[in-house]
Amino acid sequence: MTVPSFDDHIRQAKHNENLASSLLSDLTYKDWIITVCFYAAIHYVDAELARKFQIHPNNDTPQDISPHTYRENLVNKNFQKIFQDYRYLRTLSRRARYDCYIPPGQKARDSFQLKLANIKHFFDVS
Repeated sequence: MTVPSFDDHIRQAKHNENLASSLLSDLTYKDWIITVCFYAAIHYVDAELARKFQIHPNNDTPQDISPHTYRENLVNKNFQKIFQDYRYLRTLSRRARYDCYIPPGQKARDSFQLKLANIKHFFDVS
């Protein structure tokens, strides 16, 4: 099975980030802003895992845990400075997707302008 390259992940992260930015213009879809920010964060993390460690969570996850849990554990172990931001996006995204949670506008803005921005900055992606 072919795995996405570093560049593939960065391209997808930026694509997701552009969608989140577009959705921020009127805050109608605050739940999707957070979810798309989380999806962008996944690709920034996966790009770095592929480049630094040749790890691809969607292919390399042990059978006893989910790829999301495996990835989060890798972030906690290897990228401690962004762990809280990553965890925040994962948790809010999950609530939005499964619990019908609609966040306040400020949380949607913070997800993009602070949390995702911190993750992107940590990986030095422009």
